[in-house]
Amino acid sequence: MAHRVAPQREEWKGLWIWGSAGLAHEHRNEYVYLRKTFRLTAPPAAAPVRVSADNRYVLYVNARFVCRGPARCEPRFQSYDEVDLAPWLRRGKNVIAALAHHYGESTFQSLERGGWGFLLDGEVRVNRKETIDISSDWTWKGIRSEAYNRKTTRYTVQLGFQEDFDAAKDVPRWARPQFNDTGWPEAQVRGAATIMPVERLEPRGIPFERETPGRFAGIVARFAGRNGKDWQDCENIGLLLAGEKRMTTQQAVFKNEKAALQSTRSANGMIVRPTGPDRFHAVVLDAGRETCGFLRIDVEAAGGEIIDVHYCEHVRPNGDAIIRSQTGALNSTTDRYRCRKGRQQHQFFSWKGFRYVLAVFRNVRRPMKVYGIDYTFTSYPVERRGAFECSDPLLNRIWETGVWTEQLCMHDAYMDCPWREQAQWWGDARVQWRVNMAAFGDQALFRRGIRQAAQSQVHDGLTYGLFPCECHSCILPDYTLVWVCSIWDYYFYTGDDSPIREHFDAVVKAMKWFENHAGKTHLCGFPGHGIWLFLDWAPLFKAGYNATFSLQYLEALQMAAKMARHLGYDSQARRYRAMAAKVGRAVVRAFWDAKGRQFWEGYSPQDRRPYRQVAQHGNTYAILTGVQKPWHRQIGRRVAWILENHDRLFAANSGGNVQRPGADHPIASSFFYAYVLQALFQTGYGDQALAGIRKLWGRMLDDGATTWYESWNHGPKTYGDSSACHAWSASPTYHLSEQVGGVTPTAPGFETVRIAPRMFDLDWAKVRSPSPRGPIEVEWGRRGRNGMNLQIKLPRRVSGVLDIPGLPQKTLTGGKHAFTAE
Repeated sequence: MAHRVAPQREEWKGLWIWGSAGLAHEHRNEYVYLRKTFRLTAPPAAAPVRVSADNRYVLYVNARFVCRGPARCEPRFQSYDEVDLAPWLRRGKNVIAALAHHYGESTFQSLERGGWGFLLDGEVRVNRKETIDISSDWTWKGIRSEAYNRKTTRYTVQLGFQEDFDAAKDVPRWARPQFNDTGWPEAQVRGAATIMPVERLEPRGIPFERETPGRFAGIVARFAGRNGKDWQDCENIGLLLAGEKRMTTQQAVFKNEKAALQSTRSANGMIVRPTGPDRFHAVVLDAGRETCGFLRIDVEAAGGEIIDVHYCEHVRPNGDAIIRSQTGALNSTTDRYRCRKGRQQHQFFSWKGFRYVLAVFRNVRRPMKVYGIDYTFTSYPVERRGAFECSDPLLNRIWETGVWTEQLCMHDAYMDCPWREQAQWWGDARVQWRVNMAAFGDQALFRRGIRQAAQSQVHDGLTYGLFPCECHSCILPDYTLVWVCSIWDYYFYTGDDSPIREHFDAVVKAMKWFENHAGKTHLCGFPGHGIWLFLDWAPLFKAGYNATFSLQYLEALQMAAKMARHLGYDSQARRYRAMAAKVGRAVVRAFWDAKGRQFWEGYSPQDRRPYRQVAQHGNTYAILTGVQKPWHRQIGRRVAWILENHDRLFAANSGGNVQRPGADHPIASSFFYAYVLQALFQTGYGDQALAGIRKLWGRMLDDGATTWYESWNHGPKTYGDSSACHAWSASPTYHLSEQVGGVTPTAPGFETVRIAPRMFDLDWAKVRSPSPRGPIEVEWGRRGRNGMNLQIKLPRRVSGVLDIPGLPQKTLTGGKHAFTAE
C-alpha cells in the first residue's frame, strides 16, 4: 500500500531514461532493469517522488514492492503516480529499482507515439538541512532484461504481449541493495520530462489498485499428451496449445495431489512426475468464480522445464480449457515460464481476467515440486458502502453478482471486461457508474474517464468510443452523446461541477457536429462511412434516420442546456432547449405510429416513409426524454410486450447466435436493458421489469455464471468468443436499489432526495444507498396485503420527500423516521 505523499516540488528534474539504446521500433516488447543506489546517514523524514513510464513499471525499494503504474493515459497527457518512499528507506545503503516494459505497439490501454522510457522525480529529505536528489538521470544504471523473450504474440488485438520468461537468463537479486551493479552501464537518457510525445504530465487522480493474495479452489481436470510442433521456440503459445491434443488421464501423474487438495484446496504441494521426452502433463485450476490477478508460480525444478499457463473463463465438458472457440476464434491469453535449477518464484508482469487456468508442464525430467500456483488478486480499491437484501434470495444473488462483476471491471478505468479487452468503452462506463453509485459510491474513476474522453476529442467534435485509442473506426458518435450526458450524470450524483466547468467548451464543439449532421431535418441517422454508429448489438435500422440515435441527440441537448444554465450561459441554454424541442417534434413526425401508439425505429428518406421495425430502443428513449408523454403508458406497454416475448422473438430473429438484420422486433442487449428497465419502471411496468430481471439474469445464474455475461446468447457455442464478465450487463444492481429502496436524488449531490420504495411481490427489504453526504438507509416490511412498515435514516445534511401510496407526501429531514402506510 502506498504511503501518504509529502508535498512535491513544482519543477521536474527527472529525465526519461531507459535500459538500452536504439530507435523507437527497436524497443518493441522490451523489458529493462533500472537501479539507483545511494546512502543515508539516518532514516529519512520524507521521500516524495513522482513516477511514470511509457508504458508500464513496477517500482521496488530495497527489493520490496512499492507500487506499479502508471494508470492508462494518452502520451500527450502522460499520467504519473505519487508516493512517499520513506517507509521503505533505511540508514546506510539503499536502492530504488524499477522493472519497466514498453509495448512498442498501440493497445486499448496505451498508444505508441515513438516514446519510451521510465521517469522518476523526487528527493529524499533526511532532515531540514540534508536532501538527496534521486531523480532519474545519468546517475541511474540500466540494462535490458534478456529473461523476457521479445518475439512473442499479442494476447489479443486489444491487449499487450504474451510473456515468455526464462529464469536461467534472469539477473538474480538485481533489486537488492547488496547487488553489485558495477558492470552495468549508465541509463540511456531520452530527454526532459516533457519531451515529445509528452505535452503535459498529469497526476494519476485515482488510488493505486488493491493487491491481495488469491487461491485456487481446486483442480478440475488432469491431462497428458505429446508436445506440439516447435513447442520450445513458438512465438504464439496459444496457437501451440490450441493444436495439441490433451488426453484425460486417471494415472497418478501428480503425486500427493489428493492430499494436497484436501489440506490446502489448491495445487500447492503436488509433485509433477517426469513427462518423458516431448510430452507434457497438465492440470486445469479453478478459482471458484471469475476473478483477475497476477499469476504466481513457486516450484523446485531441475532446470529446463517449461510451464505454459492459459487463462480462460470456461472449460469444456471434460474440464479442458477453451482455447479455440466453436467459431474458430483463438484465445491467446497465455504465458510461459522456463525454469532454472532450484527453487524459484515468479509473478507474471501483467494481470489477467480468468476463472480457470490451464497449467502445462513440459520437459519434466525429474519430479518437480510445486509449492504453489496461485495469484495476486487486483482491482480498484473500493469499499462496499451500498447494500441490498430482500425476501427473494434470487434477487439478492442478482444484486451481489452485479457488484462482483462491477468490481472486476474497475481497475485504472471502468473497463468492459477483464479478460479479452480491458478497454474503457464509454457506453459501458455510463452504466457502470450507476452500478458503482449503488454499491461503492466512488467518484474519482468516472471523473478521470470523463476527462480522458474529452482528451480523445477529434477536430470535428466527436470523441472516440474508448480511450486511449488510435483505432479510428472506434470513433462512435452515439458514445459522444453518452459522454455529454455523463458529465451531467456525474454532477447530479456528486454535486461536483468541475467536469462541467472543465469540459463545457468540448461539449459545445461536440454538439456542433450533431447540429450540422442533423441539419434542417433535426434527425440523426447514418453518419457516413468510416464512422461506427453502434447504438446496440441489436440489428437496428441505420441506413437512414434512426429514432434511438435522434433521441440520444435530444437527451444530450437537454443535458447541455442544463449545463449551460448551471454556468450562467442563459442564451446558450435557451438555444439548446429550442433545438431539443425541434428534435422532439421531428422525431414524432418521422417515427410516430399513431395507430399502434409506438415509435418505428427507422425512417427511409429515399422512400419517404418509416421503416417498419419496432424496437425497445427508440420507444425506451422516447420515454426517458419525455417525447409523446401523454402516450407513455402505451409506449411502455410495447416495450414490456417485447420483454414478455423475449424468447420467442429472439428465436425468430436469430440466424444462429445473433439476431438477423431487419428483424421486426429487435431484442435489446443486456447492455441496453439498463435503459429498457428504467423506462418500464418509469411507466408503471415495474412488475414486468422485475419479472424480466428474474428471468433473464436468473438464467445466467442457472448456467453457472459468477459474473454477468456480455450477451443473452452467451453459451457453449459462444464460449471463447464473448465475455463472461461484462459490467455493462450489471444494471439490475442499481435498479433494484433504486426501485425497491426507492431512493433517488432530486437535487445535485443528494442534497434532496425522493423516498418512494416499492414492494412489488416482496415481503421485506433492506437497502443502503451511498451518497456524497453519507449513507441513506431504507428498511420496510409488508403489513397485511398492501400495507407497509417503513423505517428511513437520512444523513444530517440531506432532506427529502416521502412519496408512497397510502400516505400524503411528507417532508423528511436528517435523522431517523418511521411510518406505517396502508
